[in-house]
Amino acid sequence: MNDYSPREGLRGLIVTIHPHPQIILQKPEKRPVYLLTTIEERLKLFEKFAVTDTLIVPFTYEFSQTSPEDFVTHYLYEKIGFSKILIGYDHMFGKDRGGDWKSSRIYQNP
Repeated sequence: MNDYSPREGLRGLIVTIHPHPQIILQKPEKRPVYLLTTIEERLKLFEKFAVTDTLIVPFTYEFSQTSPEDFVTHYLYEKIGFSKILIGYDHMFGKDRGGDWKSSRIYQNP
């Protein structure tokens, strides 16, 4: 899946959400969201690139209220467990997109 997993004996896992947040949080004055891929197409792409594990987190309004810290703590750290996390430089997560790659560093291994 990437250079880190095999070399360090780690299991690679992609965490994705469905449906798209803008579909759930759609504001009447905003234009509808058009996606590049369906969830089924996304999963086929993951498979094509040898991704062996995928977790689909259901996106709901209630989930959208999760703080970045709670997302990292309760979803990534406690439920999944991780020793490394790779996210894009411009990836944002948590309520109001308040978390970024810096937020995910709170659980670095010593």
